[in-house]
Parts: sequence; C-alpha cells; structure tokens
Amino acid sequence: MLTDTEKKGCRKILEKMSSEELRSLKDTTTKRQISVESRNEAVRAILEYSQSPAELLRRKKLRRDLIFQYLADCDVIVPVNLEKHELIRRTLQHWGSALPQDRDLLEIEAGPLQPTAASQTGVRRRTTVNAATPATCTANEPAGAAVVIQNTATVLKVQTHKDQALGETFVHWFYNLVNSQNPTHSVHPGDFGPHHFWENCTLKLVSRTPDMSEEEFEGSWLVAQRFLALAREELLVFNPNVSAEGVKVTSDPHGLLIVMACGTIHQHNNCLGVFQQMFGLVRSTLDDSTWKIKSSQLQLSSSQVTAIPKLTDSSANQLLLESGSLAMVPHVRKV
Repeated sequence: MLTDTEKKGCRKILEKMSSEELRSLKDTTTKRQISVESRNEAVRAILEYSQSPAELLRRKKLRRDLIFQYLADCDVIVPVNLEKHELIRRTLQHWGSALPQDRDLLEIEAGPLQPTAASQTGVRRRTTVNAATPATCTANEPAGAAVVIQNTATVLKVQTHKDQALGETFVHWFYNLVNSQNPTHSVHPGDFGPHHFWENCTLKLVSRTPDMSEEEFEGSWLVAQRFLALAREELLVFNPNVSAEGVKVTSDPHGLLIVMACGTIHQHNNCLGVFQQMFGLVRSTLDDSTWKIKSSQLQLSSSQVTAIPKLTDSSANQLLLESGSLAMVPHVRKV
C-alpha cells in the first residue's frame, strides 16, 4: 500500500497523463477488473491497486519525461540524462520511501526480459563535463572498402562481398527492430531481447550532448534493457546509412565479425545529431546462419547535420580503437 505522501506524489504525476493514457494504465494496474467513468476515478483505482510506489512508477506507460517533470516541479534538480530507474530512485528518496534494489526499479511490461544470474552482471557509469529472434541475418549482396588492423595478437582481414552484404543486412535489421520499440512509432514492437546477445556481452555507451558521459553494461539482460530504454524512454529513432559508405565490415581469424555503422538520431521528428556504432558478432554454435552480439560500442553526438553521415577509413579505425573490444594497439593501416 502507498503512504499518503506517496499517493499525493503519484497523483501529481498521473495528472500529467492524458485521459487515454490513464485509462490504459488503469486497465493494466487493475487487470481490467475495475470500471471507471472519470479521470479522478481512474487515478484513484491506479493508486489503490498499486502495491508500492516503485511498482507504479516503473510501469512502461508511466513515461520517463513525466517523472522528470514532476521532480522539476518539486525543485528537485537532476541531470537531464538520468535514466528512468534513476529518476524513480530520486523520486522515492524525495518521498522518504523505502528504496528497493536497482533491478526492481527497471521498467516492467517490457516483454519477456527476465534476468538470469548469468546475464545480470553489472553496470559501470562515468560522467565528465566538458565545455564543449538471436540476430538471424542472411546475406544477399553489395560491397565496400575495408581496413586492416594488426598487432602481434590479432589480424583483421579485408571483408568479402558476402561479409559486407551480411553487415548491411544486420544493420538494417537491428535498427528497424530497436526503432519498433519506440511508442511514437505506429508499428508493432518486434521481438527484441537478451536472446539477441551472448550472456557475457558488453555495451559501452558514449554520449556527447554536449557534456560527455560514458556508461558500461555487462550481461545480455542489462544490455538489452539499455537499448530498449533508448527507444522506449528516450524516444530515440536511429536512421542508419545502410550502404557501403555507412557500413564497414571486417573479421578476425577466430570468427569475430566486426560491423561498424553510422547515421542520424531523431526524436519527435527532430534531428538531434549523429551516431556511430560498432558491433562484434559471433556465429551461434547451434546454427551457422545465426549471429549474436558479443560486444558493442555506441557513440551519440549532438550536432547540426548537413549531410548523410559516412564512415571513412579513419573514423572506422578510430571507432575500433576506442571500443577496446579487440584489445589492440598500435599498428593501423589502410588497404
């Protein structure tokens, strides 16, 4: 049950929702067992049938921006790039509520994303302020340039036409699937989840907006949740340049396929800037035609965009080196 303080705060957040959103949230909370005839009745039903403030706040229909605006109204100043579960924690602290574990603050109603001990490994975050179904892909064809990155341990080879086609197919598939999770899109969300990642996969997210922040995630469940948050909570839409100029592919002798992509980022039909992303793909041991994501680095930069982003050899090299996923050094050369 909610305390009076929690009910008062939750009511203020719920009042920011539209009547349609309230009805939908009421149906979810009460499992359609309660009929209401007004906004006030819907709010009352939601509050009465919520077991705790955390359970209510982490519901998918209660969006991140509503919680952020509520905290601002209460003069609780928080960084604008806080994730939803961190905003929930700040809200509970403001109310003097009991604080559950972080994983219990993550959004519910997110489909079949249930964590396992092996996949729930960890999150690391650094922030600095500057002035400034598995991924099943089959190739068709096209081509592009390539780079060779070499040291004593690893030699990345020039991709074949088949590798390039596979990379472009993967990029098209991945971003379409992530974009489908965005509630502002009128498409049915695709089946996106931990099953597209190896259990020990890693994600490094670097944001330059304009302050720089870095987040690191380890484990298939956490990585999948972070990608889902980009679309569902931050309402980002990725528009990749799916061509030989926007997708670069290379591989190593041990079966790791490196796919690099770039494009523009959008929100509410506004172009926010550009992104570059590196994926390390490893073929499934059960199916040669199936690849799963082993590692990824995503770089987001806010900027004015005057042309379609392209991956040059130098920018592809830089992305590889910054990712650190190959533990390489030094000798980088073009072919």
